[in-house]
Amino acid sequence: MKTETVAATLLRGSQTAAKQHAIELLRKGEVVALPTETVYGLAADALNPVAVAKIFDAKERPRFDPLIVHLPGENWLERVAKVDNRSRAPVFAGIISAFEKPLAAPSANRFGRISPTTAQHAFDELSGRIPLIIDAGPSTHGVESTIIAVHDNKIHILRRGPITAEQLAEFGKIDSVSAQQKIFAPGQLPSHYSPKTPFRLIDNAESFVLAANYRVGLLAWNAAIPEGRFAAVRTLSERQDLREAAANLFRYLRELDELDHDLIVAERVPAQGLGAAILDRLERASHDSDIRDTPE
Repeated sequence: MKTETVAATLLRGSQTAAKQHAIELLRKGEVVALPTETVYGLAADALNPVAVAKIFDAKERPRFDPLIVHLPGENWLERVAKVDNRSRAPVFAGIISAFEKPLAAPSANRFGRISPTTAQHAFDELSGRIPLIIDAGPSTHGVESTIIAVHDNKIHILRRGPITAEQLAEFGKIDSVSAQQKIFAPGQLPSHYSPKTPFRLIDNAESFVLAANYRVGLLAWNAAIPEGRFAAVRTLSERQDLREAAANLFRYLRELDELDHDLIVAERVPAQGLGAAILDRLERASHDSDIRDTPE
């Protein structure tokens, strides 16, 4: 299958050829990669079982891992839940409104791999597996959406994301269930978001001991980076801004992964606010990584 990438600038008109092409593919039960405010998503008609199955096949996603479903408007809300209205990425919102049916839309990458935050990332992951990718530039937030469940008068955080625990605490008591064994939402598996290169989470680069002849890439948070010790360095945010760090996280991790180092190490970020979501991704990326022959 040939995968086509179309710039989102072509979608500004209400009935452009590019937009209609995406909608026609969705109506035919095909899968289309669309930009959202968090990461690029892989969309298909949520009411078409064959189309939904194509998402699982393209991502190589296990059938037990649930999909997020996006709704085209308030008239669909009573069928699934009662929630407040919220803003969405304009390209995605325009296409789902014209499609007029719910879209299943997990991240546009193969299962367990680093999430895509640009159209090129989606192409690198899924070229030949889907017919179309809509390019709207880099994602704004850079990490997947926050997922919660509300019961027993508590807000249970199923997946950490751009809406932080501190923000949610304004509405009720917070109780995270992310450590539970049963999978309630996407992104709850202990190993996820993983690069191909062995990956380790460390406290800081200054105290990390490098083995001889090891080529190590560093995903840095702290400003003091030992000069010349690492084969490549990507700093999440020079200003140590967690929003900027989240937006850069998956892009920089992909860049380091493409350099074919022996190991990638990432410094821990503060655990408060959006840092908790970043740490969640880093911890899952390092889980079960093959580091048996790397330095201690």
